[in-house]
Amino acid sequence: MIPHIIHQIYFGTIPREMQAYMDTAHAVNPDWEVKLWTDENIGFLGVDYPSLLEKFKAPVHVTDYIRLLVIHHFGGIYLDSDVECVRPFDGLCEFDAVAATQDGTGQICPATFGACAKHPWVMWQLDNVLKYSRPNEPWNVGLMTDTPREGLTLVPTDTFYPWLWTTPKDERKITDRTLSVHHWKGSWAPWVIRDRT
Repeated sequence: MIPHIIHQIYFGTIPREMQAYMDTAHAVNPDWEVKLWTDENIGFLGVDYPSLLEKFKAPVHVTDYIRLLVIHHFGGIYLDSDVECVRPFDGLCEFDAVAATQDGTGQICPATFGACAKHPWVMWQLDNVLKYSRPNEPWNVGLMTDTPREGLTLVPTDTFYPWLWTTPKDERKITDRTLSVHHWKGSWAPWVIRDRT
C-alpha cells in the first residue's frame, strides 16, 4: 500500500506560480507528509547534484531520476511542480503502485505517480534508466511506459490529467474523478509550442 507521503522536487529558486501549485499538495492533503527534495538534501539518498548532472546532462533529467529514487526509497506519491491538487489522494493508498496514461496513445505520464517502497515497477525503471537516458530529449515517458506493469494500477487518465496542453482553454475542465491537474508548463522544454497560461 502507498504510504501517506507526497514528494516534490525543485532545484533552484521556485517561481511563484510553481510554488502556488506545490502548496496545494499539503492544503488538499493535510494529513500527508509533504517532502521537498532539493540539491541541498538529496545527499540523504546517497547521491549528489553535480554527479547526477554530469551523468544525465540536464537538470530536468536529474529530476527524472530523483523522482524514481525517492519513491523507491520511501514510497508515496510524486508530483511535478506544475501539478495542482484538487481532491485528497487518500483513495490511492489502497494500491501498491499507481499511474495514468496522459492521452489516447497509452503513454504513461510521470508527472503524477506513486508506489510503495521498493516496488518492482519503480525498481525496473531505476535498473534501466541509463538505457533510456538521452541528453537533449525527453525519455522518462518512454521508460515509464515500457516498464513491465505487474502490480501497477492504471487509473483513468482524467484522475491526474483532465486535459492536455493542446486542449483549448474553454474546454479545460476537471471531472468527478480528478484528484490533481497537470498544468503542462513544460519549463524543461521552452522550445515546445504550447499555451503556458
